[in-house]
Amino acid sequence: MRQILHQFAAACTRPLRRREEQAAVVLWQAEESSLKATFLELARAAGKPKWLNWAECEWTGAMRLSRERDSGLLTALVGLVVRFEPIPGGEMEGVEAASMPRDTTALFHYRKGRWGTGGRALFNMPPDEAVTRLANQFEPVN
Repeated sequence: MRQILHQFAAACTRPLRRREEQAAVVLWQAEESSLKATFLELARAAGKPKWLNWAECEWTGAMRLSRERDSGLLTALVGLVVRFEPIPGGEMEGVEAASMPRDTTALFHYRKGRWGTGGRALFNMPPDEAVTRLANQFEPVN
């Protein structure tokens, strides 16, 4: 009985979710440039990874729309390649691998009809890999 109720609830909310997804994609297209700029500003200010500064960033590929399994929150996963520079006098200075380009996934969230970001990045993981490796956390949206 519980499973039947769950399936019924999912069927009832599916059209609402689909409309939300469509609205999110349209808004993403309109605000993509400013969202990416905000992400970079916040990510650079976060000081992660430790002892490294964000030197260069290149956005790669299209946005992958997913839904957080726990909250149902729409999440955009967007790829970028980041090259870091060691902070002078820091622990990473002189480490050759520190300045190697890194595949990274930037996270953006759609809540109450608006996109936002906290500057959270998944390092060494492009979006497709993030969806696969974090399948318990993110559900791809078709």
